[in-house]
Amino acid sequence: MAATDARHARERTIISQVLGTKLDAAGVQSALDLWDQKFAGRKSVPLIEFVNEIQAVQTLEARERHELRLALYRGMIQAAAGPTAPTRPASRPAPTTSVRTELKGTPAEIVFLKIVQHYGEQLRELGPVVIQQFLAEMRTALEDRRMPGVLGDAMATIAMRGATPDGVQWGNSARMHMLAQGLYVAACKAAGPVQADRILLGAVSEAKKLDAAKVFAPTQFL
Repeated sequence: MAATDARHARERTIISQVLGTKLDAAGVQSALDLWDQKFAGRKSVPLIEFVNEIQAVQTLEARERHELRLALYRGMIQAAAGPTAPTRPASRPAPTTSVRTELKGTPAEIVFLKIVQHYGEQLRELGPVVIQQFLAEMRTALEDRRMPGVLGDAMATIAMRGATPDGVQWGNSARMHMLAQGLYVAACKAAGPVQADRILLGAVSEAKKLDAAKVFAPTQFL
């Protein structure tokens, strides 16, 4: 019970901090009351549903609502982990879930590639129509961000086959963050925001199992 109460308190703190950047005190309190009454204590929390039910948030622009939702995801991941993230023993490195290809590169690149792999795995399960639309939307999203076409081709290969092309220059973490944003936008358009949010959270969770995540936190790509 004490652990549950502590997590609830951490969740409330996150909600207050995130929503406090956009809402007044009354709006934040209303959101906290909604959380306490309907969402607190649930094993799996649909944050998009929570955000959609906060009346004060509905007056914000779509971009601002999206930013709030992502900020809440980042915070809730931290709240679930506890005050400090547990340290894995050095003698037992966390296994990856990928069996198709070895991820290579810097810690940031390995984490990024794992996230792309997870998006592909989950979207392929939704059927060929969804994955095809996702690939088309991803190219558009990357073009909007003025990303090189070769990166879009490489990400499409990873999403479709799980294989990582050799020799791709992904760039620094800031560029990979923009690529990850394009990935999420494409998933939203192809599968809907609810599925996209679920996939995003799953991708971060899977990437956190990597040794590379000890050096580069997957949440930096949110």
